[in-house]
Amino acid sequence: MSVSSVSLNSDANVRYQRLASEYGKLRTQAKVLREGVLSEREKSEKLTEELKLKEAIIRKLMTENESLQFRNDQLVKRVENLQNEVDALAKPNFDNEKPTKKNASTKKAANTIEVLTTKVEVLEGELRLKLMQNEKLVSQINENDQLHEKEMVQLSEKFAKEYRALELKLEQLKSSSNVVIPDKKIVKSEKDSKPMEAVKPFEKSVSEQMEMEIASPVPPQSAQEATLMVAETAKTVLYSLHTFFNLMQQRSEMYPYDVTLEVLPKHVEKISSEYAQCARLFLESSEVVDEFLQNSIIEIDNDLPKLMSKIDLISKHCKRLLLDLVKLMNIEENKVNWCTKPLTELNDEWFKLMDRLFASFENVHSAMSMSTSSLIVEELGNFSELCAEMSSTFSRRWLLESRLPTTTKRLRCIGSALENSIRHLSSEVTKLHARACTLQKITKPAVAENDEPNDSNPFNDDIENGVDEKTITDGVERIDNENALSNDEKPREEAEMLREKVKELQVERDKHIVDFSLLKRKIELANGNKTYRIDLSEIDKFREIGRERTTELMQLALKADHAARYYKQECEMLITIHLSIEKDQEKILNEMETMRQQKRVLEEEIESIRRSYENQIRELSDHIANMAKVAENENVDNQQERSTKGRSTLKSFFKS
Repeated sequence: MSVSSVSLNSDANVRYQRLASEYGKLRTQAKVLREGVLSEREKSEKLTEELKLKEAIIRKLMTENESLQFRNDQLVKRVENLQNEVDALAKPNFDNEKPTKKNASTKKAANTIEVLTTKVEVLEGELRLKLMQNEKLVSQINENDQLHEKEMVQLSEKFAKEYRALELKLEQLKSSSNVVIPDKKIVKSEKDSKPMEAVKPFEKSVSEQMEMEIASPVPPQSAQEATLMVAETAKTVLYSLHTFFNLMQQRSEMYPYDVTLEVLPKHVEKISSEYAQCARLFLESSEVVDEFLQNSIIEIDNDLPKLMSKIDLISKHCKRLLLDLVKLMNIEENKVNWCTKPLTELNDEWFKLMDRLFASFENVHSAMSMSTSSLIVEELGNFSELCAEMSSTFSRRWLLESRLPTTTKRLRCIGSALENSIRHLSSEVTKLHARACTLQKITKPAVAENDEPNDSNPFNDDIENGVDEKTITDGVERIDNENALSNDEKPREEAEMLREKVKELQVERDKHIVDFSLLKRKIELANGNKTYRIDLSEIDKFREIGRERTTELMQLALKADHAARYYKQECEMLITIHLSIEKDQEKILNEMETMRQQKRVLEEEIESIRRSYENQIRELSDHIANMAKVAENENVDNQQERSTKGRSTLKSFFKS
């Protein structure tokens, strides 16, 4: 017996060590993947912020270039008009007279005007080149945006798949790690071995499970703790559904009809109000779950009907009122001019997923009403798969919608918030499914333990408990006969109530029998292990039972200590993540400052270019004004010369 027990112990220890090492590896991989996803998200956010800043700078430069180009065109036209005027004034002087000093000055002025026009043309060419460069930069930025968005979508899908695969592996390892380790008890003599073997079927499960849970890195859970964790995740899921429907209500008011620009149609107002009502219902259901959590004890028979009534209301509301309106909105979104073929396909796929979402609410309610844990877990698994599909389709759809020319800043904010909320909802639903699976695994062995002692009970305690099975069965048969004879509904309901009460009494009776038998076994053990002494009194027996209970409590304290260490490690990990996030935030702020400095430098360059343009334009205008004055003076001189010539001819005529 000793050799076989040692070999079994060694095999179980080796298996457990392997499982623990694999679990540690998978946990480190999951942490690394999570950090990678977070870093990629931070990088994408940084790139989007930088792109937004660069787009704003480019827009400003484009507007300034356009204004300068318009001003240049005006000045060029003005210079051409002045040149034409100067040419028109200079032509009559060169027809009949010889070139004089004034004509030479006009030639110089014309040459300077030509030089200035060439300078203006050169500046215009430079402006055109800069405009072309800006256009190329804008096109490159748009292409980089598209490539970055595609890469981010692919990476997010890849990380999500890997994360789900790792979670499944972790669940499999957790389920396979529930290996029973044999007791490490040394048998002293052959006389003592017989009562120990008789006790093993009752005490084996408790002691071995305690040893396994203390050695495991994951903190142990009781059924009540597991139900509380499921309730917490259910609360977060319901609140995330509330935010999802609230954002859908805001989106319906912004796309395809904008409430800030036009009056909304009646069906759009109706769908927004229905979305808001659905969000309110989910908020009320999350508050109901919060009330359960505040009590810290969940009574399924009393608390579950409240939540079921709320979910029933939500499913009826979605199926009867929301589904037709969502279909109508989908048709209108497909009719829009800028809606392309891939966008219509994604819209139709989104409508199908919404229909499945409303149906899943009804399925979850029906599973809860049937009160079968396997059905509820199955429906939660389907719901988690549906949420994952919704997040992937909406991300692809939003990628196309965000590039539309009609998307405003508010709509972009709502779309990005919706994408994040759906992603958060899918993660929370997967968490709820995993915790529901663990609760099912915890409750199943408890039911098996409660059923085993009833079949193999060595004690007949019917007389001690004051209940006889024959009387109970006779009472049940009488109730069945009365129900068969009566046709009214009230007696049937009373009979069903009595049956349920009888079942509850049987369960309580079985529990009392098991407790009583365990106490008897412990007392027999105490007497059997100490046969060499005088028979102990009842007080000593109870003292030994108290000592055993204290050892159990010590084991529970050790278990709590291990759980506290685990949570301490988790808190340290969270602190390190927080510090890394703060460092990244500092880096982002530094990059923002550098971008602002670059922006200031660009603004200064633009101002210097503008000043140089203004100075050149002033010089041109002054020179043209001087040329006009010179031309006017020449005209006046010519007129005076002509008048003096006319007078001299008249004088000579009168003299003759």
